[in-house]
Amino acid sequence: MKTDHRVTSLATHFMLSFYRCQASFCLVGRINAMKLANLSIFVLMLSMQLPISYSAVNQQDLAALQAIQEAWAPTSFSWSGDPCESLWFGITCDQNGTSVIKLELPAQSLGGALPPQIGSLTSLQTLDLSYNTGIVGNLPSELFLLSNLVELFLQNCGLTGTIPDEIGNLRS
Repeated sequence: MKTDHRVTSLATHFMLSFYRCQASFCLVGRINAMKLANLSIFVLMLSMQLPISYSAVNQQDLAALQAIQEAWAPTSFSWSGDPCESLWFGITCDQNGTSVIKLELPAQSLGGALPPQIGSLTSLQTLDLSYNTGIVGNLPSELFLLSNLVELFLQNCGLTGTIPDEIGNLRS
């Protein structure tokens, strides 16, 4: 069989053997394992050098979660990175990994007020903060702007005050 010289440099670099095979190319040779391993290491090192600032979750949800974390600090868990890709404790995202749909932190000894930024989690369907007696203060009216919220668990928290009229905004 005859080697096609148009791909000789590629074949030489990766130690591949190309042979003419009915007007197309057939790979029928060998791949030098050492060169392939070196290429893999190079690609891995290159990817580690690139600055990655991509966040799959929308920035509004990320900012809301950061405000919530600051309001309840210190906590027994740590949130860092992207909440949908890093699988943050107590956080569930939608199938696309772009929106937070569940915030479930029952009995985590959380303390502080429920921050108004909770209302920025516009895709939130479930909020469970039950059995966190350290969560105190009034319910922020922004909580009831969450039109997708269908499950709300706040029993045995230290919340005080009246329930805002905006509770009527919840659909379920």
